[in-house]
Amino acid sequence: MNIRSERTRRRNRPPRLRGLSLNRLLPNMLTMLALCAGVTAMRFAIQGRFEAAVVSIMVAAVLDALDGRIARLLNGQSKFGEELDSLSDVVSVGVAPAITLYLWVLAGAGTPGLAAKPPPPRGARNLPGNRGKWRCPWCSCWQSGSRCRARRCPDFPTAN
Repeated sequence: MNIRSERTRRRNRPPRLRGLSLNRLLPNMLTMLALCAGVTAMRFAIQGRFEAAVVSIMVAAVLDALDGRIARLLNGQSKFGEELDSLSDVVSVGVAPAITLYLWVLAGAGTPGLAAKPPPPRGARNLPGNRGKWRCPWCSCWQSGSRCRARRCPDFPTAN
């Protein structure tokens, strides 16, 4: 290859983007990986794979700790990087663990909505709003007597 063909090849090459060095991109790539790990943790939690969700949250936390250190080490701080890191923190260390914990605790409860509350204690009668009734701990029906009268309840009185 001669020198002239090398020069013409260099001239035909698209111009190099200035300002996008590896020092600025590497911390943002780690932040994006942490964000993806947080979103993946939420997906695993929705699927019911809680062990994988916890592992993804831990990976996101490690990547989140690394990206700031590498940005300071490489002198690659930027305003965009700060905002992206804040978004990644909210999703991967804030929302993903909260959703995972919520779905894990209420997975078998069968209660729709976010306003799930536990039933009152077994002897909790005459509380305001109960009107002298109590909630059966086995079948979750409201009763006014001393025993549950629902046939599906194991506390149902039988004629023995």
